[in-house]
Amino acid sequence: MRPWFVGAALCGIVAGATPAFAQGSTQPAPGWSVTLTPYMWAAGVSGTVELPRQSRDFSADFGDIFDDLKFAVMGSAELRSGRFGLLIDMVYMDIEQGVSTPRGVVFRGGEARLTATEFAAVGLYRAVEQPSFTLDAGAGARAWWFDTKLTLNQGLGGPRSDSASPTWLDPILAMRAQFRLSESLSIVAYGDIGGFDLGSRLTWQALGAIEWRFAQNMSAQLGYRYLYIDYAKKDVSLDVGFGGPLLGVSFRF
Repeated sequence: MRPWFVGAALCGIVAGATPAFAQGSTQPAPGWSVTLTPYMWAAGVSGTVELPRQSRDFSADFGDIFDDLKFAVMGSAELRSGRFGLLIDMVYMDIEQGVSTPRGVVFRGGEARLTATEFAAVGLYRAVEQPSFTLDAGAGARAWWFDTKLTLNQGLGGPRSDSASPTWLDPILAMRAQFRLSESLSIVAYGDIGGFDLGSRLTWQALGAIEWRFAQNMSAQLGYRYLYIDYAKKDVSLDVGFGGPLLGVSFRF
């Protein structure tokens, strides 16, 4: 299996790891409000992936994934009432690519496929509420479901299939700050840390973005995000980092 296949697939999955990262209004509104945020994360990836019979170091650009992506759905939402908020995020990806084999003698190429689902929920409390600055803090969990399969076609050797299906839940602690520069322009910073050897051994991420409110209930965000995962259970080990620019659009109801 090409090492960047697993890395690039994970890269798209973790694009949903920070649900509804920007909340445009700095003043709590009465009742409940909902913010929906589709986004794209053009992240590069580097690290090490171990499957049952392979271990590879890798480094790849996010652009490689687009040739192999069969289907993807990403979406996030934030529900808020006064100082309390709930962040929800879900991502599903299905990726498939051909595998080349040296000389094509023992094996004659093959196919690699990965499907993955991520779901996150984080409860936040607005600890600081000022006209030009807000600060939210809270906790939640991020769940992961993976199904990875590598099939090599028969050559002189018989056909071979290698697969792994890790599933885990990471508790996380999160914090988000927003600095309002004007009526339409803000700076948003988000960070979380978790795992604590209950799911992964350690996971953390950091994000910084500029948010532009171009309509009463719509805004766009442009920023940079980095996420790290150190996971090792049973026959699968991941030690990977993702980083790159992010673009999102929020719709408020």
